[in-house]
Amino acid sequence: YKFSCSQSRLLLHKAIEAKNSTTSSDKLILALLEANTNAASKIDCKGDLPFHKAIQIGHSDNVILALLKAHQDSAKMPNSSGKLPLQVAMESKCSETVVLALLAAYQEAALHLDSNETMNFSDAVAAALLTAKASRREHSGLTKLITLI
Repeated sequence: YKFSCSQSRLLLHKAIEAKNSTTSSDKLILALLEANTNAASKIDCKGDLPFHKAIQIGHSDNVILALLKAHQDSAKMPNSSGKLPLQVAMESKCSETVVLALLAAYQEAALHLDSNETMNFSDAVAAALLTAKASRREHSGLTKLITLI
């Protein structure tokens, strides 16, 4: 059985897509998430998690971080366009707090960024990205060395 778009979208999806500039939008999303944390792991008919949409639309840090906390694996899951949340966050000019949280949740995502995507961020983010890339390369090198032994 295949769901139609309207059937597979939960209230959480709808609330995120209906973002307005008031804090009541954040309160509604956080209340929906608290009532059903499992909703954070539900993909809509387009292939996006609520987390993907929240980053893309530009929700507050509170909303984005609450969605990440509710479903940690969402940091590793590409959106319907095949982009990782870190890539979308960089494109959407999310806050440093969100970018650093995404890096903490999934360091390997830094390997998917090109230098143009990292130019507009602070030294702290640039350092975190470099550290993530370096540790991943180092880990990769160790894995290759161990397989040779």
